Amino acid sequence: MRRQGIWLLITLAYALAVTSCQAGASPGDLGGVGVPSATVQPTVGSQADLDGIGNTLVTPTPTAGPASALRVVKGTPTALATLVPAAAPVPGPKNSVSPMFSSPPFTGDHPLMNFFDHDLPFQWYDNNGFQLTSWGGKTSGVDGHSGHDWLMPVGTPLYAVADGEVVRAGVAEPFRCEPLDRIVTDSLGVILMHRGLEGRSVFTYYGHMSRVDVNVGGKLTSGDRIGLSGDTGCAIESPHLHFSVWVRWGKVPQTYVDPYGWEGEGPDPWLVDKRGGEKSHWLWDSGVAPRVYREVELSQKEISALKVPLVVRYIRWMGWRDEQDPNNEVVRIEVAPDSGVRGPVSLFGYTLSNGHGAEFVFPRGAQVSPDSPVWVYTGSGRSTDTVYFWDKDGGVWDDMTGCATLKDPEGDVAHQLGYVGAGSKTTAPCAAPAKGDAP
Repeated sequence: MRRQGIWLLITLAYALAVTSCQAGASPGDLGGVGVPSATVQPTVGSQADLDGIGNTLVTPTPTAGPASALRVVKGTPTALATLVPAAAPVPGPKNSVSPMFSSPPFTGDHPLMNFFDHDLPFQWYDNNGFQLTSWGGKTSGVDGHSGHDWLMPVGTPLYAVADGEVVRAGVAEPFRCEPLDRIVTDSLGVILMHRGLEGRSVFTYYGHMSRVDVNVGGKLTSGDRIGLSGDTGCAIESPHLHFSVWVRWGKVPQTYVDPYGWEGEGPDPWLVDKRGGEKSHWLWDSGVAPRVYREVELSQKEISALKVPLVVRYIRWMGWRDEQDPNNEVVRIEVAPDSGVRGPVSLFGYTLSNGHGAEFVFPRGAQVSPDSPVWVYTGSGRSTDTVYFWDKDGGVWDDMTGCATLKDPEGDVAHQLGYVGAGSKTTAPCAAPAKGDAP
């Protein structure tokens, strides 16, 4: 009953996930069966699918007037601006650096769905309402998540992060998936064993795979392909890779650790926990650590259903330490393709706000056209016809829940796009900020 109660609380919170601020939503990728203790034996079956809850885009509620109210200006559209990648993770001076992963688990960049929760990695049993990142930041996600979840298409190649041996491969033993309320029998995964962290064995787990290309007992070299990502097990509607790291010394049961280490203020809550915590080290070689960022984006179908001329289509609302790299955050504004607007639209006097007091005002000459969206980065830089900078010293988009609101010069809402996670318990997206909220 307790596990079901926790699941119901998380489900209710995630029913709002990635909304357009006024529309309802349904749960997207829902987590697998939790483990009551963070010291369990490294088998695919017992680990089940240690997943998180993902984000599901829903059709926003139209909030704008007719296209005829826009000020169409003359001019030739500029080229489509390129999205600048989020900052690459690097360990800070407080981190314990013990590099042993010489290859990433996948190539390219993929948005993150869930972090390793340093407070604490007891999935389905931790209910403090947030995940604690390796730099000590609070963010939304499934409480107690014991790894990292990267969203990626089914069939994305996956690779061994270090030399090692295959200790588990294939279909996990049947287990109960609480979100599905049934026994799951198709969960594909791989566990690799590596050597090198203070004399201990290190295990890496790859979950939700669609194909496994290795066999138990096989010896692998860093960078060898082990199979393809997928959506098996408890990965519901959101194909992704669940990547976990464990350590074990002798006969002591293995314990989850964060491969990004710990560099928050004060001691790591997981390290000092009396129930069996463990020190997390930065395990990546230089330039190898996958980027960690979160984003939401409306699909073409969802935009077409809006019946509004201008849309906030995309928000990258979180990256690696936004207080150090505020340009991790960026918003994209577009002309809706089915709006009937054919030429550039003036944005002079329009505002973009975060719902917590921070507001960007578009300058004279700003415009958006059907062929050229406009990007607004939070930090500093040189603005162009299609790229603008807010000149903030730190992030403005809340790591828990937030809403990008575009208003016309008269102060009317043109469109809103919001996001929310398990950390939001009393405030819906785009609602008036609570007293004391900071920009």
